[in-house]
Amino acid sequence: MKKLLFLLVILHIFFPCKGQSTEHKTLFDNGQVKEIYYLDKNGQLTGEVNIYFDNGKLSTVSTYKSGKKIGESK
Repeated sequence: MKKLLFLLVILHIFFPCKGQSTEHKTLFDNGQVKEIYYLDKNGQLTGEVNIYFDNGKLSTVSTYKSGKKIGESK
Protein backbone atom coordinates (compact mmCIF):
# COMPACT_ATOMS: atom_id res chain seq x y z
CA MET A 1 0.00 0.00 0.00
CA LYS A 2 2.83 2.42 0.84
CA LYS A 3 4.49 1.66 -2.51
CA LEU A 4 1.27 2.46 -4.37
CA LEU A 5 0.85 5.74 -2.52
CA PHE A 6 4.47 6.65 -3.22
CA LEU A 7 4.00 5.84 -6.92
CA LEU A 8 0.87 8.01 -7.12
CA VAL A 9 2.68 10.95 -5.52
CA ILE A 10 5.60 10.61 -7.94
CA LEU A 11 3.27 10.42 -10.93
CA HIS A 12 1.42 13.52 -9.76
CA ILE A 13 4.68 15.45 -9.45
CA PHE A 14 5.97 14.51 -12.91
CA PHE A 15 2.63 14.46 -14.72
CA PRO A 16 0.43 17.23 -13.32
CA CYS A 17 -3.28 17.29 -14.10
CA LYS A 18 -4.30 18.86 -17.39
CA GLY A 19 -5.75 22.32 -17.06
CA GLN A 20 -3.55 23.10 -14.11
CA SER A 21 -1.98 26.56 -14.10
CA THR A 22 1.66 27.31 -13.40
CA GLU A 23 2.90 30.08 -11.14
CA HIS A 24 5.34 32.67 -12.47
CA LYS A 25 7.23 35.36 -10.55
CA THR A 26 9.25 38.34 -11.67
CA LEU A 27 11.59 40.20 -9.37
CA PHE A 28 12.93 43.73 -9.04
CA ASP A 29 16.71 44.20 -9.15
CA ASN A 30 16.66 44.50 -5.35
CA GLY A 31 15.24 40.95 -5.07
CA GLN A 32 11.71 41.95 -4.06
CA VAL A 33 8.83 40.29 -5.89
CA LYS A 34 7.51 42.44 -8.75
CA GLU A 35 4.67 40.21 -10.02
CA ILE A 36 3.08 36.86 -9.28
CA TYR A 37 0.82 35.47 -11.96
CA TYR A 38 -0.48 32.17 -13.31
CA LEU A 39 -0.57 30.87 -16.86
CA ASP A 40 -2.88 28.12 -18.07
CA LYS A 41 -1.81 25.28 -20.39
CA ASN A 42 -2.26 27.65 -23.38
CA GLY A 43 0.03 30.29 -21.90
CA GLN A 44 -2.81 32.67 -21.06
CA LEU A 45 -3.23 34.55 -17.79
CA THR A 46 -5.60 32.83 -15.41
CA GLY A 47 -6.52 33.46 -11.80
CA GLU A 48 -5.08 36.22 -9.66
CA VAL A 49 -2.31 38.56 -10.79
CA ASN A 50 -0.53 40.38 -7.98
CA ILE A 51 1.68 43.37 -8.75
CA TYR A 52 3.96 44.79 -6.04
CA PHE A 53 5.86 48.01 -5.38
CA ASP A 54 9.65 47.72 -5.20
CA ASN A 55 9.43 47.89 -1.40
CA GLY A 56 7.44 44.61 -1.37
CA LYS A 57 4.01 46.08 -0.63
CA LEU A 58 1.07 44.97 -2.75
CA SER A 59 0.10 47.48 -5.43
CA THR A 60 -2.59 45.87 -7.60
CA VAL A 61 -4.64 42.67 -7.69
CA SER A 62 -6.43 41.65 -10.88
CA THR A 63 -8.28 38.49 -11.88
CA TYR A 64 -8.02 36.83 -15.29
CA LYS A 65 -9.66 33.91 -17.04
CA SER A 66 -8.37 32.59 -20.36
CA GLY A 67 -6.26 35.72 -20.81
CA LYS A 68 -9.14 38.16 -20.28
CA LYS A 69 -9.43 40.46 -17.28
CA ILE A 70 -12.49 39.87 -15.10
CA GLY A 71 -13.86 42.82 -13.18
CA GLU A 72 -11.83 45.73 -11.89
CA SER A 73 -8.36 45.72 -10.43
CA LYS A 74 -8.03 46.46 -6.73
